Amino acid sequence: MTAFGDGSNDIVSLNVGGVVHTTTIGTLRSVPSSMLARMFATDQGMPTARDAEGRVFLDRDGSLFRHVLNYLRDRSVPQLSARGELRAEARYFGLEQLEAALDSRSSADSPVHALVRSSALT
Repeated sequence: MTAFGDGSNDIVSLNVGGVVHTTTIGTLRSVPSSMLARMFATDQGMPTARDAEGRVFLDRDGSLFRHVLNYLRDRSVPQLSARGELRAEARYFGLEQLEAALDSRSSADSPVHALVRSSALT
């Protein structure tokens, strides 16, 4: 088991599916109920795999993880076509609010919702 220091400004590099991401411990802990917060907890870290350079390795989609980090940084929800894949990542990491925001945007962008909006305008 790996425990991490309590310095929220400590920098950590992650290898997520072969893509390297660098952030702070504080960012990873910004949603206390998330898996990432638990992984990088001060008192008890989860067992973590490491790559050859010593970076924490997460076997997830590295290109989508940047959106996870941006959400953790400023709660931004991206406008992208891969919402379903990002929703799966949010679910995996225990980011319920991001998952809900992606769900609400998906329903708002659905053809049925667009039809209801257009008929309300006429």
